[in-house]
Amino acid sequence: MNKFLVALAVIALVNAGGVVEEQLTSLSVGQQCSNPINAYAVTEFDVNPFPPTKGSTVTSKSVGTFSQAETITGIKIQVLLNGRNFYSETIPESGTYSAGQVGTFTYTQAVPSIAPKGAYTIQGGLVNSNKQQISCWEVSFNLA
Repeated sequence: MNKFLVALAVIALVNAGGVVEEQLTSLSVGQQCSNPINAYAVTEFDVNPFPPTKGSTVTSKSVGTFSQAETITGIKIQVLLNGRNFYSETIPESGTYSAGQVGTFTYTQAVPSIAPKGAYTIQGGLVNSNKQQISCWEVSFNLA
């Protein structure tokens, strides 16, 4: 179950971005969430299928541009279930990006049939080598 939540968070958050909606060229799900540093601007984000369902395999894809040089060390995931903190984790990730470089992140995860029902909000963001979260993206959905 935790892998499912992490996966959804990664789906939504690996693709985290600090941009205003007008900058997005293609957006299926999610939105920017508040973060003091916004160094990765999401230009395209998709989760398929959306909303996720129990027993399905979910694939997410995020495309964004780095506004400054960054070395990525992880993806921070925060899962809220029915408005309460449910799960938090930082998943290892690596890569070095220059300002203006496009980063694409794709993730696939199976949703277990035993995942709890409820209203989910998954927030995620890239973490740099200074342990700073440099973006934030969130996706909300109901799991029946």
